[in-house]
Amino acid sequence: MKRLFHRFLLAALVMVLLTLAGAALMLQGAPHVPLRDASALTAQVAQAHAAFQRNDPRGQAPGVRPLRLSESELEGLLELGLTRWRPTRADLQLSPGQADLQLSIELPAPDAWRWRWLNLDTRWHQAPAAALWPTLESVRIGHLPLPASLSGWLLHQAARQALGEKDLMLARSLLRELIFDTHGMDLRYDWQPDVARQLASRLWPDAERERLRFYQTELVALSEQAGEGPSAPLTPWLQALLQRAASRSQGRVEVAAAEHRALILTLGLYASGQTWGRFIPEARDWPQPARRVLLLGGREDFALHLLISAVIAIEGGGPVADAIGLYKEMADSRGGSGFSFNDLAMDLAGKRLGLLSQQAPLRLQGLAAGPMQESDFTPTVADLPEFLSAEQFQRDYGGTDGAPYKALMGRIDARVAALPWFR
Repeated sequence: MKRLFHRFLLAALVMVLLTLAGAALMLQGAPHVPLRDASALTAQVAQAHAAFQRNDPRGQAPGVRPLRLSESELEGLLELGLTRWRPTRADLQLSPGQADLQLSIELPAPDAWRWRWLNLDTRWHQAPAAALWPTLESVRIGHLPLPASLSGWLLHQAARQALGEKDLMLARSLLRELIFDTHGMDLRYDWQPDVARQLASRLWPDAERERLRFYQTELVALSEQAGEGPSAPLTPWLQALLQRAASRSQGRVEVAAAEHRALILTLGLYASGQTWGRFIPEARDWPQPARRVLLLGGREDFALHLLISAVIAIEGGGPVADAIGLYKEMADSRGGSGFSFNDLAMDLAGKRLGLLSQQAPLRLQGLAAGPMQESDFTPTVADLPEFLSAEQFQRDYGGTDGAPYKALMGRIDARVAALPWFR
């Protein structure tokens, strides 16, 4: 018995050592895919946004439709999509019949833990027409190469966990042809009237749709209480909704985070003049709030920047949220209202609000339970430059890579970080 016990301990020790050795080979202290600078991230976000707008099938007639994505557009969409799950950097190299995809995924770990990066190098081959789905030729995780058969199974299991078996089956049922070439990817897919409803049910399960409907119904009441005027201040609405969220979550952290996500998504959608009916077909029959322009600091654009950036932080986060905020400002400087540092300050505040709503949801509910004012979560911006043309921005600040731009953004970030809610 004693000898058997020793053998058991030895086997357990060997398993632990093998596990640690595998982790040491797979996890690394730095990403293989470098972080792009602000201007490159902005360009990538702009390309991904344009690709989505160009290929949006909603409202189109059913049938087989073509989709063309350039290498950079596909890389951007992959990175933005994966970042909803974990902060991810992607590098894609396409050639005729082949795709080399490198991913650097930041895993959740304590700040003191260095080995937080999962680096994947994959090579895919264009599948024969009958197979449709690309074939995985090789995978390396960190320093550890995996057999194609094992790595294909592992990636399929990961996709099942991230997307769900039904989503994978839906994607396979839609795909009709996929071709890699030097300049991009061509595919054809079968778009049917019920696909939008199926996608909505996947993206918004029953429990989430119930939350979205609840907060849209609350907006109906708030819009009625606002009177006949065309506008209303955002802060009282936000406080009222956070208090509703606190009542529904009853001190449960995970439920509170889910309530905040539904709350901020619904409020952001309302502020931008849209409804859930655009994304969830059944929501067209939900109660519809009266239209009010939400104001922050007396301005509609400030409320929009705060809420949209909060949404981005919840759905994506990290440098992607920064890049989308910067993209909006660069677009304004090229023919809109102009580049505005005060809008970027609201973007930073919105990002912190979104992260706070998920990372410390009960603290946020506690803050909203007492007296609440705009200065708790929005910075002073009267002294910041705005309405800058692209030429002025380049001349005075050297663009997004210029030292004057970086210095001012550092001061703005410190100002936002000093706000009562974000200390």
